[in-house]
Amino acid sequence: MECPVCGKPLSPPTAQCSICKAELHRSCAKKLTGRYYCKRCYRQGKKMARYERMAQREALGQHAPKKLW
Repeated sequence: MECPVCGKPLSPPTAQCSICKAELHRSCAKKLTGRYYCKRCYRQGKKMARYERMAQREALGQHAPKKLW
């Protein structure tokens, strides 16, 4: 079995993409909010994480942070 990102054979430690469930090297995976994503799914995962944070803030009654500049 090969890593879909780099094409090299898989060897431990490996990670599994949270969206497409592909096995890949941990060094090839992108980690965001405790979940691993492959290159193809990272943008979608980033968007999902943003909406999760917004929902958490809303549940706590907090507003979105203001811009610093």
